[in-house]
Amino acid sequence: MSGGKKKKECIPRCEFKKIFNINNINDHLAELSAVFKQDGIVCISLEGKLDQRKVVGDMVQQIFGYLPYSEEYLLKLRSPDGSVLNIRNPDDKEAIITELLRVPMTPENVNELNKAYPPHRQFGGPCVVQSFHNEDANEMRQDEDINNAAEALLGTRFLWCPINRCFVRPPKTGTHTLLHWDWDPRTIESEDNQELQGKVCVTEGTFVCVLGSHTPEFLEKFCALYEPLYQGRKPGVAKYGLDPNKDPMRLFEEQRAYIVPACCLVFWTNRLLHGHAIVGRDERMQIGFYQGYQRSISAQQRMECQESYLNGTVPRLYPSGDNVCFYPRKFLNFPDHFKSVAKKLSAEARAELVTTRFTKAGKEVVDVRPWGWPKDHCFAPFPFTEKGKRIVGIEPWEGFREPDAPPSDNGGIAQAAGHDQLAAKIRVVDAANGGMAQARASKKRPLGDSESVHDGEVQMPARQDQLAPGSGIRVRDSGPATRK
Repeated sequence: MSGGKKKKECIPRCEFKKIFNINNINDHLAELSAVFKQDGIVCISLEGKLDQRKVVGDMVQQIFGYLPYSEEYLLKLRSPDGSVLNIRNPDDKEAIITELLRVPMTPENVNELNKAYPPHRQFGGPCVVQSFHNEDANEMRQDEDINNAAEALLGTRFLWCPINRCFVRPPKTGTHTLLHWDWDPRTIESEDNQELQGKVCVTEGTFVCVLGSHTPEFLEKFCALYEPLYQGRKPGVAKYGLDPNKDPMRLFEEQRAYIVPACCLVFWTNRLLHGHAIVGRDERMQIGFYQGYQRSISAQQRMECQESYLNGTVPRLYPSGDNVCFYPRKFLNFPDHFKSVAKKLSAEARAELVTTRFTKAGKEVVDVRPWGWPKDHCFAPFPFTEKGKRIVGIEPWEGFREPDAPPSDNGGIAQAAGHDQLAAKIRVVDAANGGMAQARASKKRPLGDSESVHDGEVQMPARQDQLAPGSGIRVRDSGPATRK
């Protein structure tokens, strides 16, 4: 076991041969496309687009400051002079940012950060609703220069940038994911189905991949050599992972951890073989957000985008098609995890969120409902530009015919009548309030008012009237388990 860990941690690090600059990207789109076609990945500096200290401060404040925790478990860091910095004290904000950007962070502050972290600490991608509604991320989603780059790489102006979460990875966190594709390499499709995956690294980060593993020539050779070694896998699997002991092309030796400088955007094709790396003990904290693009959006997906951006809720699915989970799935098998969450809650939050459920074995265990926007920090929709609304899926592109909605388990949420009704509601709210930024600005959203999530999955409701009215979380009652 220890030997395996050593091998994972020895992924060689290197720099990108070329980092493009967003400020002159329109003059280098041909070169950008050529590098992307050859390597399957490009890195773009967002110089002048992001204020690192502002983004870090706002993101950490929103994710950690809004947690319904008791005072004991709120994020508190210690400054070099020994004073305690409280996430809810506005006067401490700048000092907290300084400590978060310190390299290396003090062991005490790393421990405090881990103690205060919401669910999904190990992966470093919190699924609290605030993680999906970050103003700086929304600004980058609608940025004209970034979208010009995405248009050049995907070959279309009809872009859709799916909503996704932020990531906050303290030192010694993250998960080693063995090399994998996010699609089945045996089912090679046309270029029309290519997607852009991406992330913005506000602080320095890494990206693990095998350059050139996206090309038809590489995939043809891979399938011929590897398919006999991985028999039994059904065609079309969502993720296709590799075993280092079954690697005739020595791809695990070819992988590299590319250093992504602070305030840079990385785009990679969904056909690229890639992985993840753990943040080292003495490395800086990794902070950023995911930002990818697709070529099309269905009526159902548009309906869900409208609902999420209007009401400040989490999406039902990630861009990959995986379910969004408020709690890691392992919580279901280890009920003590829910006890740990309940222990951190304030008395008021505990009264609203803590309940019990019965396992399949008939044992009654502690359960904790997801939480949403706090009562004193209500949600207000982001003021997207007209083009921005089309890019994030709120409004349709003129002249683009959307594909039919795929089958789903949510009771037909994408039916045309419901789609038109919600679209009209958004337009009315936008007009009545002088723009989406002021819509719902005075409406309070209770801490938590949702069903318990027994399968760990945050789901779209079967009908609009099943939306958890206060939490900003949409859940599905997942089965026969009962609750108090």
